[in-house]
Amino acid sequence: MYSLEAAAVLPNDLDFVYLDGDHSYGNVKKEIEAFEPKIKSGGILCGHDYYGKDDGVQKAVDECGRGKALQVWEPVNMWWWMVE
Repeated sequence: MYSLEAAAVLPNDLDFVYLDGDHSYGNVKKEIEAFEPKIKSGGILCGHDYYGKDDGVQKAVDECGRGKALQVWEPVNMWWWMVE
C-alpha cells in the first residue's frame, strides 16, 4: 500500500511515523500533512534523506517544520520533530 493510502486507513493516536518513500517535494509535503495529524501529542514524525540528490525532502520538511523544533541528525541523514 502506498503511504498516502495507508494514512487514510491507519488510526489516529500513533506514537511514531517514519517517512522514506518518494523524495519529491510534493509527495513529501503530502505525506507530512497526511500523517502529522495522526500522531498523538508527544509522538515523533521523522524521515530520511534530508540531504538528498535534490532538495525536495529538505524543502518540504523545512516548510512543514517551520516553527517546530526540527532536528536533523547528519550522520544518518535523518530529520524529526515532536508533535505537540
